[in-house]
Amino acid sequence: MTSVNEEQGKEAEAEGVSNPYVTFCKGCRIIIADSFTFLGFEDNLKMAIFYDKSDEILCGDELNLAKDGIDSGSTFKLLTCSVCKIEIGRIYNSTPQALDTIRDCYAFYNDMIDHYILGPSPEAASKYRYREQIMDTPTAHGLLVHTRKGLRHNTLYVNCMSV
Repeated sequence: MTSVNEEQGKEAEAEGVSNPYVTFCKGCRIIIADSFTFLGFEDNLKMAIFYDKSDEILCGDELNLAKDGIDSGSTFKLLTCSVCKIEIGRIYNSTPQALDTIRDCYAFYNDMIDHYILGPSPEAASKYRYREQIMDTPTAHGLLVHTRKGLRHNTLYVNCMSV
């Protein structure tokens, strides 16, 4: 298993994408996983591998046997989208040694999923100087101290007026 799909990895690097993303079912667009649970791509199987999934993905009860391909001899259960009812991937119970890294993980078919990157696009981010803006943004502690000073000043003023 490669840690990053080469094509998507190069795209992300070129665009400077480091934002988290959500993965969704192409059939109904329900979110099925996110980048925090992403493990990598299994290019030979054309699958994206995650260690967790959303509750909208159902795991079948029947154990199936892969009869051909690189996962031949593996046993797996089918993963189905609960919203649109399409088969979206597999969870492998047993695998050949070459696929040990994906055993007990959620393997989604690349052609059945898509992703959405959260946060600003590189174009939008370049319009703003986030680092400079963040440096000028007061901290919560700074706001609290400033507010307390203002309250003390107002209280003092009121006390002086009532004397």
